[in-house]
Amino acid sequence: MGRSWRDLAVDNGASLVEYGLAVVLIGLVAALVVGFVGRATSEAFDEVGSAFPTDSIAASPGHEVTSDVFDDLLARIEGVDSLGDSLAGKAKDAQTRYLQGDVDGAIGKLNSLIKEVDFQQGKQLTYDEAASVRNGAQELVKVIGTG
Repeated sequence: MGRSWRDLAVDNGASLVEYGLAVVLIGLVAALVVGFVGRATSEAFDEVGSAFPTDSIAASPGHEVTSDVFDDLLARIEGVDSLGDSLAGKAKDAQTRYLQGDVDGAIGKLNSLIKEVDFQQGKQLTYDEAASVRNGAQELVKVIGTG
């Protein structure tokens, strides 16, 4: 008895499409697990982080520096129309870094702000605006850098 084409076409092994579907399903499950674990880990870190005070940090023994020290600089920046958003963003980033305990990062952001002010002096900033913002940032670097 001869074999038909139908008998020859029967294959008991998995096809490439089935392997592909298995790989996609495994990838989907892995992505869901990583997302869930990542979210749970983030929430745990947020909970631990919220236990620490964020309104002040000690700059040196016996010397408490509060977030209010940034208010003067932000007030000076508010008067600058042309670069206010860029400068305020750097000042707020410096404040955030400082309150998280990253004093070096905060000073780095303030120095970046000072360089931008120096570069834009006489262009998008008047000399008076540049001097006011620069002086405020330099004073802040001195205050938070004592430690």
